[in-house]
Amino acid sequence: MDGEGEEWSRLASSDGVAWLPLATPVPPLLISLLSPHYDNLCPGFYLRFWNPATHSLSPKLGFFPNKYYQRDVYDPRDFDFYSEISFGFGYHNLTNQYKVVAISPPNEVSVFTLGHNVWRTNIQTFPTPDPPLAFGVYVNETLNWFAELPFAIISLHLGTHKYTHFQFPLDFGVPPRDAPTLCVLMGCLCFSHYSRLSNFVIWQMREFGVEDSWTKLFQFDHQSFGRYLSKLVPLHIFEDGHTIILANQTGLLIHYNMRDNKLIQRTRITNGITWFFFQPSC
Repeated sequence: MDGEGEEWSRLASSDGVAWLPLATPVPPLLISLLSPHYDNLCPGFYLRFWNPATHSLSPKLGFFPNKYYQRDVYDPRDFDFYSEISFGFGYHNLTNQYKVVAISPPNEVSVFTLGHNVWRTNIQTFPTPDPPLAFGVYVNETLNWFAELPFAIISLHLGTHKYTHFQFPLDFGVPPRDAPTLCVLMGCLCFSHYSRLSNFVIWQMREFGVEDSWTKLFQFDHQSFGRYLSKLVPLHIFEDGHTIILANQTGLLIHYNMRDNKLIQRTRITNGITWFFFQPSC
């Protein structure tokens, strides 16, 4: 595990820029990395693909221009450089293909297939008034995004490139103050949000695509996390079903036992790798 951490640290700082993982590793295990390319004439992003098992890293592939970011000087710390384009990474079993999806204003959708190494642009536009503002979440051969209008989850199948809308659970209530954050826990599509009472709630879709299978997985109150409650993202639930790892945007990892309502460990990331996410307001 330590060796993998050292390898990741090296990759995350290669070429003097931060390689951003587009998603959790996609089975068969492969990680897609996104790197900004700062150029006054043609700024944009490159893709690279890393196999942790073989420690092999692909060359730069699939340049995607960012024509929506207008600055005289490009600052790698400026989140606006990333915010106009939403990416997602996934795998299609039938064709054995890894794909990166990019959604850019005004809802244009492009698909990069590893092996073909070109961006396909003849994809149906994203079916919302505005493009999504977060990375797509991969589960069950689909990429999934939260949409404000309609208030739903938009799912893109990586084989057919067709869209499906999933409604949130009926007892979810009124839209929360902050937009839900999608994730995958225990192999299921989940979302987390802050309730009107500022509790942190995690929902799980037990059977993918079946809206009636939404189940409230966990709920934490202020007393459980105190000052660490703000801007949490669930990362992993262990097989015991009680222990969870979460992160917040300050670089803090939280190890928590939900059955005993006990904070086990807090770890701050200090090796230069930055955890961040974008949570738009509703």
